[in-house]
Amino acid sequence: MRKAFFITARRSLPALIVLGYCCASARAAEADDLTAQRSKLHKSFAATLEKLAVWCDENRLATQATQTRRWAIEREPGKTYVFLLQESAGFPEIPDDAPAALAKWRDDFVAARRAQAAALFRLAQKAATARRLSLAYELVMEGAREDPLNKKLRPLLGYKLHKGRWVTSYAAKSLDRGKVDHEKFGWILAARAKRYEAGERYLGRRWRKADDAAKIMQGDVEKGWTIETEHYKITTNSRWEEGVRLGRKLERLHAIWRQVFIGYYAEPSEIEALVRGNKPIRRRPRKHNVVCFRTRKQYNDFLRSVQPRIGITLGIYFDARKTAYFFAGEDQDEGTLYHEATHQLFQEMRPVPKRIGERNNFWIVEGIACYMESLTPRGGYFTLGGLKEGRVPAARVRLLEDGFYVPLAELVTFGRKDLQHDKRIAKLYSQSSGLATFLMHHAGGRYRDATVSYLERLYTNRADVNTLSKETGVSYDELDRQYRAFLQGQGEE
Repeated sequence: MRKAFFITARRSLPALIVLGYCCASARAAEADDLTAQRSKLHKSFAATLEKLAVWCDENRLATQATQTRRWAIEREPGKTYVFLLQESAGFPEIPDDAPAALAKWRDDFVAARRAQAAALFRLAQKAATARRLSLAYELVMEGAREDPLNKKLRPLLGYKLHKGRWVTSYAAKSLDRGKVDHEKFGWILAARAKRYEAGERYLGRRWRKADDAAKIMQGDVEKGWTIETEHYKITTNSRWEEGVRLGRKLERLHAIWRQVFIGYYAEPSEIEALVRGNKPIRRRPRKHNVVCFRTRKQYNDFLRSVQPRIGITLGIYFDARKTAYFFAGEDQDEGTLYHEATHQLFQEMRPVPKRIGERNNFWIVEGIACYMESLTPRGGYFTLGGLKEGRVPAARVRLLEDGFYVPLAELVTFGRKDLQHDKRIAKLYSQSSGLATFLMHHAGGRYRDATVSYLERLYTNRADVNTLSKETGVSYDELDRQYRAFLQGQGEE
């Protein structure tokens, strides 16, 4: 959040400090109340679904009983649950001549979900009023999961009706150009789909067998396939299908990143307008450049001149080139993909100066990218965070068993070279990951907006060594204490 403070000349510094911490305490209490209300909604909804599932059991609707129970998510403390609205999302379909019991189940299931969505939207508006903007948008997206055909909500989230289907603007334009989004081959001309499925590829204005096309492409990566998605331009000399799979992973990350860090690229007024159903957040779409090599050796050989230690990496993003580099094959790591793509998004989703974190605060640049390594698909939704995900287990060992910890008041003074040339770099990366997770999840996300604001100030060259403490309204000593308690399993909720 962008904040402005107006200080009168008559007010003393001690009075200002007391006022700042009082405001922080008030915000914390308000945050806790919103978190409690959300928890109450989740419990009430789970109870409603269980009651419906029991009715299904009594009426011998075993499949529907299972489906109803699975819809209720058992939430773990210290995690964010991310829901992405899909084009195909809807409610269960039943035949027109379905038995009365089956029809009643569907009607009750839909009614329960729509009632939950309405409650979530109301709570989202309360969160927006309280300036808990990250939580507000999170609640809107959860509401979209429960009421996916909401005609007012879909346009706000970037969808439009196209021949009776809700699709994104990008998909609508692609369909109008005669393309289809093939599960295996991505966006290709519909007229070519059958030949692609038959093992042919269109290359050099002629059709070739897939294996022959792959051999032609496996040389110079810069002359490889160009695969475009809504937000990425992928160049690869691996197989076409590999580039498509990479594109789908990146698009998924892009959507999740936009949701979690909405306050980084959107103004508070824009977020509030969306939450209140008044106006969508509009940004001119841009393509992020990604190169995927067929082999790790090609990756190493191509990049060694610009990064002599490229052999120890599994992927890398160069902000000067505005390009992320990866390689195909079994050695590729999904966590690295999320890490480097996160760097790319923070650099490219808004105008930023060069050399971010050069003087101080570099820990959060790496910490937040490490945090995104915890992204885990759960079947219909995703989770971020948790004490057992990503590098947080290592952070717990460092602090709770090894006794290693650099106090925040010292860590924020580290610039890029300070951190990257430190002999303790592995330990510092683990700690940075743990701290980022703590800031995003402590006490139901109490510091999440402050963390996003901290990132926004850093990436616009307006952060100093006191920024994190100012944004959270808490001293570094107190944050150190809360972090230890968080890693000990206390205070996640």
